[in-house]
Amino acid sequence: MTALRLLVGGYTADQDGAATGIGLVEVDADGRMSHRGTIVETESPSFLARRGDVVYASAEGAGRLDAFRVAPDAASAEPLARIATGGALPCHVTLTADSALVACYGDGMLARHPLLDDGTPGEPAQVLRPEPGPAAMNRGGAHAHASIVLADGRVLSSDLGTDAVHVHTIGEDGSLQRVGTVRLPAGSGPRHFAQHPTGIVYVITELDNHVVALDENLRPIVSVFLDRADEEYPSEVAVSADGRFVYAAVRGRDTIVVLAAHDGGRRLERIAEVPTRGAWPRHFVLSGRRLYAADQLDHRVAAFDLGENGVPVYSHAVDVPSPSALLAW
Repeated sequence: MTALRLLVGGYTADQDGAATGIGLVEVDADGRMSHRGTIVETESPSFLARRGDVVYASAEGAGRLDAFRVAPDAASAEPLARIATGGALPCHVTLTADSALVACYGDGMLARHPLLDDGTPGEPAQVLRPEPGPAAMNRGGAHAHASIVLADGRVLSSDLGTDAVHVHTIGEDGSLQRVGTVRLPAGSGPRHFAQHPTGIVYVITELDNHVVALDENLRPIVSVFLDRADEEYPSEVAVSADGRFVYAAVRGRDTIVVLAAHDGGRRLERIAEVPTRGAWPRHFVLSGRRLYAADQLDHRVAAFDLGENGVPVYSHAVDVPSPSALLAW
């Protein structure tokens, strides 16, 4: 019996990867994973998001937002739409109540695609262009990397190129209004977000290897160093459902760093660092008492058991070509 399904985004030949589209990993009642192959062929679905039976993918090399309706058993999917974002290298998708937000790494734009009632995305109704910043010239310009919808309805978006976290509100028509910017330290490179149940926001910084905590007013209150050596780049951050632990993946170092969250998430204590036993953990997801990591360059997905102390314990891995994102289904 299948206990969990993981949809796997990946890089295809257009981005020098070995994937052929969106893959499927099934986890049985005993916790063993099996790779079931590709459920739909498409170009470099590097990040995935879900609403109901629709999965949205950033087609990174093609510059598109793709949408697919997934079968109940997730063994197949039918294309709904393939829409140009108007930006370069779309790398992340977040869903609001009525739109898909696509971060475009190549030129720093954030595109908003309205969603029809059946989940089909339309042409971009809004494109937020990057703001100039002192770091942008040194890194080839702005690089939008992700967005998150906070519990209070605000939207944050990261710009790795300008060390900025932009703050937006959502209008009645679904449009975004940029109402502020949080400037992180020069050279930090904000990448992805996670939110604690208390509202504290965590930002993982790809270039200076930190997890930065922002309070309810989005003021930085604590920053934890994840260690640094050449060619080490943090990728993903997530919070356990009970709010006790924060997890961060570091590529190059190829580990998962575990932080204990105290005082409602306002204080972080580093308690463990666990090798993924693979190369380049680009993404991971938490599901139940498990952590699943996508080791992009070793072409595998690894499973870890999570005990009461929150530290991942390696279980096993399954071969999957060029995985870049995981989505529990």
